[in-house]
Amino acid sequence: MRADRTTARAPTTEDHMFHPPNRFSADGNHRIVHFFADKQHGDHERIEDILANVTRDAREALEALHELPFERFVGWRHDLTKLVRNRTVLSGDFRNTVRRGLQDLAEMDPGMAEDEHSLACRMLRGALENSLRVADLLAAESEIAKHRTRDI
Repeated sequence: MRADRTTARAPTTEDHMFHPPNRFSADGNHRIVHFFADKQHGDHERIEDILANVTRDAREALEALHELPFERFVGWRHDLTKLVRNRTVLSGDFRNTVRRGLQDLAEMDPGMAEDEHSLACRMLRGALENSLRVADLLAAESEIAKHRTRDI
């Protein structure tokens, strides 16, 4: 009696991949099968969400600023409140106001309100970065549109 010896092979990546069927039974029923590839969503598809995040971050920064005792905030905090209320967070005025605020916060000793100081800095930086990102995306879109019309 001879024992069959089979060599075991290590599983490969192909063994674990999903293989879509190439034939379907047509036993009186109909099936529609859709296979969708995973689509990566970039910043361009999320532009409205990113801009909404700017407003949210600026509001959270303003709330944290109310806990900080610092008179230098009065001017730019009033400007920032007005810009956020009017939802004009994509303007150069908004970004300049946020930069002034970050500069004042950097010069401030947080003292007893260290958490609020840190939160205000983080939220203002996020608002500034996202505002710049949306402006960059819109500028890129505009530049592409100009390029396309020029080539036609």
